[in-house]
Amino acid sequence: MQRSSNLGFAVSFVIMLLLLVSVSVVIGYAQHGIDANWSAQLAIAKSAPTVSADGAVANNTIVQKDGTILIFYTETSGSRRTPYYVGSRDNGKTWNAPAPTIFTPPTRTTGFNSVAVDSDTEGNIHAIWGARAPLAVFYARWDAKTQRWSDTVRIAQIKRKMGFGNVTTDRKGRVHAFWHDGENGTSETAEIMHARSENSGLAWSPQVMISTDDGRHSAFPIADYSGATGDNFAIAWRDSVSRGTGGTQNWDLQISTTRDGGKTWSAPRVLIGNADYESDPNLIVGKDGRMYIAFHIYQAGNPFNARVMYGYSTDGGNTWLPQGFRQISETNIRSHLVKEAYDFANDRPWFFWKDERDLAQNMGGTMPTGDGRGADLMGAYISNRGETISKPEFLTDAGMDEVGLHNFKIGEDALPRAHYFIKQNDVTTLYYTQRKAVTTGITSVAHGAQHESAVRVAPNPAQNLVIVKFTLTKAERVSLKIFNTLGQEVAQILDAEMSAGVHEQSLEMSHWSLGNALYLFRLQTPTLFHTIPVQVIR
Repeated sequence: MQRSSNLGFAVSFVIMLLLLVSVSVVIGYAQHGIDANWSAQLAIAKSAPTVSADGAVANNTIVQKDGTILIFYTETSGSRRTPYYVGSRDNGKTWNAPAPTIFTPPTRTTGFNSVAVDSDTEGNIHAIWGARAPLAVFYARWDAKTQRWSDTVRIAQIKRKMGFGNVTTDRKGRVHAFWHDGENGTSETAEIMHARSENSGLAWSPQVMISTDDGRHSAFPIADYSGATGDNFAIAWRDSVSRGTGGTQNWDLQISTTRDGGKTWSAPRVLIGNADYESDPNLIVGKDGRMYIAFHIYQAGNPFNARVMYGYSTDGGNTWLPQGFRQISETNIRSHLVKEAYDFANDRPWFFWKDERDLAQNMGGTMPTGDGRGADLMGAYISNRGETISKPEFLTDAGMDEVGLHNFKIGEDALPRAHYFIKQNDVTTLYYTQRKAVTTGITSVAHGAQHESAVRVAPNPAQNLVIVKFTLTKAERVSLKIFNTLGQEVAQILDAEMSAGVHEQSLEMSHWSLGNALYLFRLQTPTLFHTIPVQVIR
């Protein structure tokens, strides 16, 4: 009897020990959750549930002045690929403005690739894509006044293949198209090309090659000029140290700059190069001409060790701070595939990347086992004119599924918006999320100089009466509006021509029915754009 009792106790002890180990493993590898500032993800309905929604590396999202969000994507059914776009007017809650709609311009070409889009300050939409027949780069323009798409226009020839293309606009009404002509890892050497329009896409300059025709692949030029008010730009890309046709390519980063808005470009130079593999830089030009860049590095001999690096330039891209760049992804977590977005209202760059801690340990993650698909999105914003980096925050938590083909855009309401794709049961679905406006580190810039006291709101927090005090250096038309943190306009306070000098505007909170919440006071003139967070206590 005693031996049986001891045996039963031993078995029970082993079972309990196994349960404790199992629980500890579950706790140790529990999901990380989503940052509280980001909304719950929402699946965007496709034209049919059985089709797959495919994304792009290129920027394919715009936010119009009225807050309408448009996402351009491709639906795939078997071998059939059809370009679509879908819209939302209520910050991503519903997607029927419009519902999934065929984007007809690419259908007039054969073998089109992913569509890249951007919008300008007048609300016009600019789209580019490559095609096999005719072998060329094509363009279409949505005219904000006529509310119509233009004809499909050929803006450049392709020598081999348009492996990637991207489009961005600047604050002077110029449109810039970048692409690489060729295909990585083949004998069709890829080179960086550029074409531009000085009149919002109505006419285009001849294409120019920016990279060096040296038999080495140059690929993936991504730049965001949406906040640029001057003529100093830069473009960066990954450039192969060797062609790599027989194995893994060793990539360095190269950069070229322009001082005349893209008419001419400097000779390429190495931005960073060593035995590691530096890839896929995303470059932003801010409203005061500062430049910001982020990219990822794969450790030589260990591609599962990947990290995201960041730097900024105050001299038009000639030198970058800090020297050697700075890691912004979390240490010892496989992080790569950077994308960018720019908050013009607050002169705040954002960078996002894939975080793969949900991969198995032998693939650079933290999970004990896995099938190689676990990936989520993280992001961080830059403040203090490039010097301060926020703590990275999770946008998604997809468990062991892979979040990919991510893109981002920030409208004039300063709300970061994100969409991405998840494949489940052989069907890929498009998802959307957005962040609350950042309420710290507000900086305003005008005429290339920093003005941190041009607008003041007091008291803040506010209970009843609030006084908005601002200074105009010249007579201008002034707009003062109040938005909630979802980007919805709740009050129009002022819209009038005002003289140069100091002005005060008194606001009674009860008159405007402002409840106990955080609001964004936005003062705008043709030369100033200020967003001030104000906490109302009722």
